[in-house]
Amino acid sequence: MIIHASRDFAARYKCRMSQVGDDAAQTGRIDAWSAHFFKFRSQPLVLLMHDASLSPILIEAKGITKLDVLFPLFLARVQDLWRAHGRVFDCQNQSMVFLPRSNRSLIGSMNDAIYHIKFHAEEARIQGMATDWGEIEHFVHVLPFGCLNY
Repeated sequence: MIIHASRDFAARYKCRMSQVGDDAAQTGRIDAWSAHFFKFRSQPLVLLMHDASLSPILIEAKGITKLDVLFPLFLARVQDLWRAHGRVFDCQNQSMVFLPRSNRSLIGSMNDAIYHIKFHAEEARIQGMATDWGEIEHFVHVLPFGCLNY
């Protein structure tokens, strides 16, 4: 599995990049995901977006500072996503390769997803409701992301 990591993600989780430089090719492979670490207020979050389908996975990262804790959670979520689409995903036999992000269209889609995540979290906070990250992820999942035809 290929993980195209942002600088923030790589710094937070101390990823060793398999290829140095910002010019690593990033294509829409079925085994490739892009990862970014960000915060909403004091809540640390990780957004992973599938490079081919642009499907987002949002993980609450409070207390998760190591890859060996984060990635079993991520792989279980990928398995659920594949199962929902009638496919099988073996989360026990996966290896990770970390590359820098380079696809600007995909980075733009991730930034747009982060904007919507923060907007809905702030809306819940203003209304005095607890933030339901699963509900927010579901909302972002149905947004029409696209590299050229948004």
